[in-house]
Amino acid sequence: MTIQSKLKIVVFSFFCIMAGTLLIPGVDRYLDSEMSLHMIAQMWGLALLGVLTGKVDLSFLTTFTFTETFVETLARFKLNRYGVSALVFFIGTITFWMIPRSLDLAVINNSADYIMHINLFCAGLFLGKNLKKMPFVLKTAAGIYGLSMLISVGLTYTMYNSLLCATYDLEMQKETGELVLKIFWFAFVLFIILTAKNLVAFAQQGNRVKKYK
Repeated sequence: MTIQSKLKIVVFSFFCIMAGTLLIPGVDRYLDSEMSLHMIAQMWGLALLGVLTGKVDLSFLTTFTFTETFVETLARFKLNRYGVSALVFFIGTITFWMIPRSLDLAVINNSADYIMHINLFCAGLFLGKNLKKMPFVLKTAAGIYGLSMLISVGLTYTMYNSLLCATYDLEMQKETGELVLKIFWFAFVLFIILTAKNLVAFAQQGNRVKKYK
């Protein structure tokens, strides 16, 4: 086994361990104690860990042959030809668990909490496995949707003077909104950089196609 292969296994294991750590009762209770920790560190963290885990290529391992074959089988369906179903599943999952009632349920009900952890991680994993096949336009549209969701959530939690989540108070709600708005600006700059990079790659690919013609 090459050094690169070993490094991939280490990275994959690290992401899985991090996701599992969030399920430890003490850690879970701590993250549930603050609205900002629950939404950003736990929910979005799980989804991000899933995406990063999915991006690690472990096709060289026989143990993951089933996973790779499953992903390839999904790719044959028209709805997932360009990773569309993976994106829809990811966006739907994030949107569902950000609904105030769903967020409350995950805090007060252990079964719902476990389902949330698995659901978010799997949604991220599925998206990570399909990112390569997504065209530039789809990635850009998804990025714009993500930014609009961030700013709408941030403004709603910051400016709304009524309690949206029963398990947290109004002060926590406004603090979460302010933090989400700060994350929005970071995400906006990152989106501009990645879009510019993808646009250059897209233009270069188009030029290569013209040359062959």
